[in-house]
Amino acid sequence: QNTDILNPIVSITNNSFDASKWLWNLGDNQLDSINYDIINTYDQAGTYLISLLVKNQYGCSDSLSKELKVLSKTFHYVPSSFTPNGDGINDGFKIEAEDLNFESLTVFDRWGKTIYFSEDINQAWDGSTNGIISKDGTYVWVLRYLDKLDNNKVDKGSVTLIR
Repeated sequence: QNTDILNPIVSITNNSFDASKWLWNLGDNQLDSINYDIINTYDQAGTYLISLLVKNQYGCSDSLSKELKVLSKTFHYVPSSFTPNGDGINDGFKIEAEDLNFESLTVFDRWGKTIYFSEDINQAWDGSTNGIISKDGTYVWVLRYLDKLDNNKVDKGSVTLIR
């Protein structure tokens, strides 16, 4: 099971049969032998090994362990416009991100032609195409990145270039 720090409350169900005693190890230095089912808060990113040891009235025991991955949440900000006029303020179109496994940023003109491509998150589009100043207007961008589980993600939007 996986969750993230924005959804830290996890419910865990004990599916054992005829257990008369149980001991949960919640993987975060907490033990619980009172609650049959568990609700716990995991507000720190990491991998937690959660274990359940059960015994029946005859002393027979069984155990089960599962990993819970609590992921940090990827945040990114994409500006809606920029003004590449050389004044040093908002001169480039750039993704601002925290904890993002960036793959690429592509910008397209209104006809679908690629006018900017970068695999460097720190590089901003300066509003030109092959050294030629692009016109004022709205351009479509596509951001490709990997989430915390290495799944491919694609975000799309538009940015307005204002001179």
